[in-house]
Amino acid sequence: MVGAAVTIEPRLYNTERLRPDLDILLPDQHVTLDVAIANPVAPSRKLDRRFAAADDLQGRKNTKYKEWSHQQGAKFLPFIMETPGALGKQTAGVFKLLAKAAATATIGMSVAEFMRSRRQALSVTLQRGNALVVKMGAINARASAAAAQRAMRYLSTSTWSSTIC
Repeated sequence: MVGAAVTIEPRLYNTERLRPDLDILLPDQHVTLDVAIANPVAPSRKLDRRFAAADDLQGRKNTKYKEWSHQQGAKFLPFIMETPGALGKQTAGVFKLLAKAAATATIGMSVAEFMRSRRQALSVTLQRGNALVVKMGAINARASAAAAQRAMRYLSTSTWSSTIC
């Protein structure tokens, strides 16, 4: 919408281990993004402070990609969200980048309208992803329960169980 050339998971670079999620070419700059969703209530989270999950993930992404992106002549921005919807601190940089590009592009809406629509689309996408995770968890739990019931029926009717008991 803002006239950027975007490559998803580019394989343009001389490395297999470092591959950002997005490579964005704008008329005035080159940006790489790596996107991640952090769950602040995951059992692996040790810190209880606000935005700890996003901050931790943002730090790891910066360590992994920032210097490498700079060597490619690009600015690196981690795009981090938490499952409830909070944005990582550096994610605001992505929105500033989009706002600047929208201001110079002919998109048929004001910059404020464009930004509001992008944030809304992002929020809906995040919540759809959350719903899919919950749905898959329920499906897997039902499948595990059914498998356990089948195993119990088998054990209770088999010769194996009567010889052991």
